[in-house]
This record gives sequence, structure tokens and C-alpha cells, in this order.
Amino acid sequence: MKKSRSDVIREIKEVVALDLYKKGRISSGKAGEMLGLSKREMLSLLNYKKLPINYDVDDLKSDLKTLDKLIK
Repeated sequence: MKKSRSDVIREIKEVVALDLYKKGRISSGKAGEMLGLSKREMLSLLNYKKLPINYDVDDLKSDLKTLDKLIK
């Protein structure tokens, strides 16, 4: 079965985003953003791919902003 162009593009984006994440060049949040995934979906993808979850300063800042919005 031939893959659609959009499926191929999606797979390429995933490979690039996960590679950058594994190399520590981007956060999981940025990788998820590149792929159009929520934080939860991105964490599920990392788990599925057996990749470690690296929670960095950018992720913390983003989560604090979200928490602040929810509290207000």
C-alpha cells in the first residue's frame, strides 16, 4: 500500500523532531510543537518509542505559564 504524501511528510517530521530531541537540541515541548502534539501526546510518543523523557527548563516555564492561566 502506497503512503500518501501527507503521511510521508508526517513521518519525516517525526524522525527529525525525535532526532533533535534525542541529541538534546530541542525540548520535548518543542518537538511536540513541531509535530502538532499536545504535551500528553508527545510524552506518549516518547514512551512508545522508548525514549527518555528529559524535562528541561523550557518545559518547566511552559508548564508554569499554563498553570498560571488555569489558576486565573
